[in-house]
Amino acid sequence: MDSRKLNIDCKNAIEKAISENYDGTSLNPNIANATLNIVQTYGEQRVSFVLANTLHQLSKDGRFSERNKQWGKTIKIPENIRQGVDLNRDYITVDNGMEFSDHEGIERSRRNKKNRTKVYYCHAYRSCERARNENQNRFIRRFYPKGANFDHITRREVKEIEVWMNDYARKMFDGRTSDEMYELFREEEKEWNMA
Repeated sequence: MDSRKLNIDCKNAIEKAISENYDGTSLNPNIANATLNIVQTYGEQRVSFVLANTLHQLSKDGRFSERNKQWGKTIKIPENIRQGVDLNRDYITVDNGMEFSDHEGIERSRRNKKNRTKVYYCHAYRSCERARNENQNRFIRRFYPKGANFDHITRREVKEIEVWMNDYARKMFDGRTSDEMYELFREEEKEWNMA
């Protein structure tokens, strides 16, 4: 099982333990047993990584104390995750277009019919809820304007746009490209798995 999948499973276990032991105002004492089970299952290092990554991703969230946020900064988070590629999330956000009406089909794997992701619908006219997607759409519109018919676009044309987008230097990656960040991630993942 790959590291990303284990991180997601660990995150889900933590969220489940919290939801089952939270009464709306505080955590009940049973959380201690659930926490111990999670640490025994995933290991202290992975649990710390997932918690620290969550604190980093939600650094502006007032629910977390400054003390916890400071602790989170002591855990090394790979650069590609620090730069906004949150590998602990496994979902797709979509608008309310007809092309997304089969959300259950999108969530299911075509091969084994098991759920592979979760689909969430954004609020109408709130493109800010899908900012990265809107940015990608702007890139595509450099080649094809909004409303263009994609029926006659070849796979080769799509691949050329894909290569151009992945080779485009991004501010969010400190001037690096998506391809460079992916390679950096692969190197750091190898180091992480060896540790």
